[in-house]
Amino acid sequence: MDNSSLPFSTGMVSEKVIRVASIVTALVIVVGNMLTILTFVCNSHLRKRSFYLVINLVVADFLIGIIPATIFACITFSYGETNTGIYWVYMSSDRLLGLASMTTVALIAIERMWATVWPLRHLNSSCRVYVGAICASWLVPTLLTGLSISAQFNWSKIPVIWRKIAMHQPIAVIVILLMGTAAAYTITFVSFKRHTIQIEQAGSCSRVSRRQMQEQRLARTMCMVTGASILTWLPFVILNYLYITINPSLSLIVAFKILQYTNSAINPVFYAVKMPGFRKSLIKTVCFHRYR
Repeated sequence: MDNSSLPFSTGMVSEKVIRVASIVTALVIVVGNMLTILTFVCNSHLRKRSFYLVINLVVADFLIGIIPATIFACITFSYGETNTGIYWVYMSSDRLLGLASMTTVALIAIERMWATVWPLRHLNSSCRVYVGAICASWLVPTLLTGLSISAQFNWSKIPVIWRKIAMHQPIAVIVILLMGTAAAYTITFVSFKRHTIQIEQAGSCSRVSRRQMQEQRLARTMCMVTGASILTWLPFVILNYLYITINPSLSLIVAFKILQYTNSAINPVFYAVKMPGFRKSLIKTVCFHRYR
């Protein structure tokens, strides 16, 4: 069967660093997100609507660790040589799961904005809204990935204009998602300031005001997750856009790809550090399974 080559001849030292970094990143993604999923599954008080999209993000990150990040690590150990079928599985899953993860991050930002700007509407919203959002976070990336991969299989048969669209479509989508996410959090924190002033002036301790404070804490945590996503994704996105112009070294490409995967590894750290309720549940879950 045909082989596809992703050469990793970047020097003995950098090859070793790349291999160690890729395998450690994949392991941390899988273990960290598996523990996070177990924590949500084993603690019913965490399975509320405000966490539905967070759980969806955790699942997407876990699948990134299981499929593309693991295949990427294996490719680095095989000097870039891989079966053509595995190569296409890697390309498809990397694109699909990456888009699903970033789409979910954007939806979380919109949901946090909704909870802050229109708290009563958010409080009375139906679970169907969340189910629809979760379905959209997978259906849209699946459609975009299918179109992109189909174009690559029929590259010589499609017009030049469609080739350019296929090449830049993933980058454009990621940029749009990042911009939408940033806009949503900007609106959220402007609304935070206004609501906080109103609550302090009224001295309100109502159920709605307490709920708003809880929503604000969750929004701050998810804003940090979003910031980490931007910092880890943006270098690889920019590199893809400027690839033809600057002709970057292979070491730089691989380093930025590993940095992108790091996003899926550090998200559970934010949940554990910034969400006290989640941290306690995580410790309880780990201790229960360890000493059971």
